Amino acid sequence: MSKIMLTVDDIPDCVTIPLLDYLLEQGIRPVMFTIGELAEENYDTLLYVLKKGIIVGNHSWTHPDFSTLSLEECISEIEKTEKLLDKAYKDAGVERRYKLFRFPFLNKGGENKEKLQEYLRDHGFTKVDDRGVTAPEYIGGNNNNEIDTFCSYDIMEYMIRPGEKTIEEIIDRLDSGTPGQDIIGDEGEHLVLFHSHHETEAEAPGYYKTIIGHLLERGAEFTDLKML
Repeated sequence: MSKIMLTVDDIPDCVTIPLLDYLLEQGIRPVMFTIGELAEENYDTLLYVLKKGIIVGNHSWTHPDFSTLSLEECISEIEKTEKLLDKAYKDAGVERRYKLFRFPFLNKGGENKEKLQEYLRDHGFTKVDDRGVTAPEYIGGNNNNEIDTFCSYDIMEYMIRPGEKTIEEIIDRLDSGTPGQDIIGDEGEHLVLFHSHHETEAEAPGYYKTIIGHLLERGAEFTDLKML
């Protein structure tokens, strides 16, 4: 049985509070990643998340594809969100112990990848303890040696859209048992990617309860993320 370390991207929006409250009711404490411009628009929601003791990481300011940007533009996206996060932690009265970063679209910057890894290390970003993650694609991509927070399994519920995927198809994929990508049956740990999206909620109301509830019913074990 694998252990699931849950991360939630693209906060804050109108789904964030009910999603987080549900997770906490189930004893699940995710790490959440904020888009800066959304945090600016929904600042009180970000403060709510922080006051619940949730670690919030940086997911850029506008969620661009970093491989299409110059190095300077990439750094600007990161630093603008950093300033907002520092302010939010202070306003929430919570010490900011960890600085995490996840690339939008999991795209690490193309030709600027190594320079961005160097930037993150030099500016005090925190490495998630992923030593228990053994998924071949995760290890093969050298993600265990890089500072950004990647994932070993993407639930892909953001594809629940008209003409794309249904929630039933997402559930079926969870149950497929693909070796190395089975977040229910694999040994070891999985760093799992989920999203707070009002568009998904509109298409499949309560999607987070359906998906997370299914994993719990199947006996999935959720564990807190630890930092190196």
